[in-house]
Amino acid sequence: MLTLIVTAHGDIGRALEAWDAADDPAATIHMAALRERLTFKDGCMRLCSAYLERDHTEEAARIGAFLIRPEVNRRIETAFFAVEDPRLQQILSDALIFN
Repeated sequence: MLTLIVTAHGDIGRALEAWDAADDPAATIHMAALRERLTFKDGCMRLCSAYLERDHTEEAARIGAFLIRPEVNRRIETAFFAVEDPRLQQILSDALIFN
């Protein structure tokens, strides 16, 4: 969805704000899962996407910075205890490796 927003010249900042405002474990689980697609390149974390790597590097870096914020770490920790499904807990736990 984020790649679609960027390539359609949508407002990625607005999308990230809406996602950040979503106060439920599902939103956080998606943040955690997307951390698997981050890569360190040119001095920053970026969302690794073939659609973003050439023409949208700034947006890829913005998404990467959004996903590695300390606030996201706290959300992931909170969500871990809010869900009971061990598979979802594993996704959340794996996402904290970026600390």
